[in-house]
Amino acid sequence: VILIASSLRPARADGSDWLSVTMDGLSSLGVTVVAAVGNEGPGEASVGSPADGRDVIAVGAFSQTYKIFPSSSRGPTLDGRVKPDIVAPSGVSTASLDGGYTVMEGTSAASAVVAGAMALLRQVYPGVPSEALRQIILNRAVDLSPSPDNTYGYGRLDVLYAMDGYEPIIIPSIGDEVFGGQQHTVNVMVYNTTGRR
Repeated sequence: VILIASSLRPARADGSDWLSVTMDGLSSLGVTVVAAVGNEGPGEASVGSPADGRDVIAVGAFSQTYKIFPSSSRGPTLDGRVKPDIVAPSGVSTASLDGGYTVMEGTSAASAVVAGAMALLRQVYPGVPSEALRQIILNRAVDLSPSPDNTYGYGRLDVLYAMDGYEPIIIPSIGDEVFGGQQHTVNVMVYNTTGRR
């Protein structure tokens, strides 16, 4: 899991800048990339790079009252895709350099929460492809608006629901008629990423 807790303002927020393309390339290799959408909101199309990448999990932030954090950047991307993908809490307590605790706010804090959730999912479901884990976390988010939209994405992160009861469906073999009478065994794994049983 790679976390990009900063956001750049590319000339075009359409996923075509070098950083977004690089992060999409890592995603295609099975790496989970999580990025903050930025703190340039509330205006539309304020999402930054690499959160504008096609395969990057773009994270917005919400407040303690589940309302969108005022400065959380919004979509769409300039080529019309919905961003953020998901929102997570701002106002996260973290250890400080002086040995105490401090509160981090904004999409950088929220993206760290989602990166941690993705790392937990990877431990709970070893061997499940990154794209399937991405779909699990998005499809099991708590809807905060007509979903998905350019403010909340698919909704609020729900780690417990994402980890609850997910089991791949294994189909042991397909009959010989598929292969013209020759005997073959094919193992197929189907992932239920919708959260529906």
